[in-house]
Amino acid sequence: MYSKLNYYMRLLNNNTRLILILALLLLCLVPATYHKAPANGFHFDDYFNIVRHPSIWMTEFTLEGLYKAGSEGLLPSRALPNISFAIDWWRGAGKPGTFQQTNIGLHTIATLLVFAFIFCLLRQHYTNNKRLIWIAFFGATLWALHPIQTQAVTYIVQRMASMASLFIMLSTLAYINGRLTVNKPRWAWFALSALAFACGALSKEIAWATPAFILLAEFGVVRHKQSLIQFRHDYLWLSLPIIVTLYLIVDITSGAGPLYAYAQEGYATRDFTLTERLLTQPRVIAFHLSQILWPMPERFSLEHDFIISTSLFNPLTTFFALLGLLAWCCFGLWLLFKQNTRIFGFLLLWLPLTLAIESSVIPLEMIFEHRMYLPSIALATTAAFGLAAAWQSSRRTAIITTVVAIAFCNFCIFSTMQRIPQWKNIVSLLESALDNAPNSTRLTGNLSLQYLLFDEKLKAKNMAIETLKRDDKNGTAIEALAILLTEENKLEEAQIKFRQAYSISGGAMQPDLMSRWADLEYKLGNYRRAIDFYLKAIEMSPREAHYHWRISKVYEATGNCAAVRTHLGHYISYINNEDAKRSARYQLSNLFQSPA
Repeated sequence: MYSKLNYYMRLLNNNTRLILILALLLLCLVPATYHKAPANGFHFDDYFNIVRHPSIWMTEFTLEGLYKAGSEGLLPSRALPNISFAIDWWRGAGKPGTFQQTNIGLHTIATLLVFAFIFCLLRQHYTNNKRLIWIAFFGATLWALHPIQTQAVTYIVQRMASMASLFIMLSTLAYINGRLTVNKPRWAWFALSALAFACGALSKEIAWATPAFILLAEFGVVRHKQSLIQFRHDYLWLSLPIIVTLYLIVDITSGAGPLYAYAQEGYATRDFTLTERLLTQPRVIAFHLSQILWPMPERFSLEHDFIISTSLFNPLTTFFALLGLLAWCCFGLWLLFKQNTRIFGFLLLWLPLTLAIESSVIPLEMIFEHRMYLPSIALATTAAFGLAAAWQSSRRTAIITTVVAIAFCNFCIFSTMQRIPQWKNIVSLLESALDNAPNSTRLTGNLSLQYLLFDEKLKAKNMAIETLKRDDKNGTAIEALAILLTEENKLEEAQIKFRQAYSISGGAMQPDLMSRWADLEYKLGNYRRAIDFYLKAIEMSPREAHYHWRISKVYEATGNCAAVRTHLGHYISYINNEDAKRSARYQLSNLFQSPA
């Protein structure tokens, strides 16, 4: 077999062999850096989209199961990620490690596309392909192993973002190759571009902006060394972004447009307004750029203590960040309109274009690192162009720049490997986030509850009390105190706290909290209420074995033997502990001999 491989390798030219070797190296390097990620668990939206969503629980690989996952997911418009979740559930019986492995695999494929993307762009400006291959490899490595990507890779549900980014990149790259192909059929490239666009649109809504990326690639990459205006309709295409921008400005500022109405509905549940978000986002973008340039492990977090901008000069950095963003865009446009610099305009404008949706009017969280997954491709490509320029200069400059680049990549690998284990479980994740955002009562409230669930009762109590001193309406801290009071047999006080937490949450308590409240009602002898709460918990998380065990004890107290058999049967199906299974089977065979 080795002789056959050696024979085929000799048939390839030197550059093709080098590309294959470096691609194989990337295929090893990315999984090696993320080798600890499969030990990480589910977090936050993973539960709503995967763990507690029955349409994803595919136990047999069938077309019907795939269709159900795609059409009945929590976000049915994102069919492809939902289908991939179902396949992972089938492969790994719902274990998070399987989902993590798929995320790493998708990130590795995206890395190979970034490698091809950077090499394609470098070839439009430089010659000496062998050197450019190595430089593209550096750019792809920098992008793939930078710690700012950790959230997109390790947070399982963010597969939606990484898949959409992968398809946007593939669609744009295929279009560029189709346009640059000479004397060969181009339809295959354009068909691939259209297919990738469709797949991206079925992954996340951001991919609907793919035509804008293709339009930017046409003028910035395809026409890099050509005339900008080649056809009459080019004026229309160039004016289209200006028209869209003006429409959006009028829509938002008038307060009467459909986009403004949609956005305002979402801001009703946020602790910041639309105006505050628009003013803050330039500072958020500047912060992300600083993270990329200075990737210390402690600078990356689930949450950041970020001051909201309430006016153009409060804080003062708001004005300078907005000015910097405008200057960035204007400089990019200037480069785009100059022959032989258009590709640099493309790279500069890629950043604001990729952030235009999630970092503008949409009422999302103020800051999330996974949003830089797609924008950072242009930054890695820019770094590759910088290295290529250094190699065009003196030998001394080239060597120094290469050493710095290698050292920076190695530090990124170190920083990423430090960050990955923080996602192991919810406690480690929240603790690392609290180090970064110590003033967040949301974090302290969540952490107090998680400490309790991890049997750290003293830590839970102290943190819950401290949280409520700063925010007396923090529902998670109140829930933690309710559980503690239950365990201390202060049942009436606990009941008051549970009701208070339920009122604050608007009835949206998590299933584990519902089961804890059910435990309290069971202790109080309120069996009907206990059963109702257990059933709500089971409805939200039907495969949680302990919910079935607990409700079976209540049904046993009420003498409902049929219900006990049903829920003990579910318990046996879902529990992994063999001793627990034997104990439940013994109970089934001995406690209820007569029919219900």
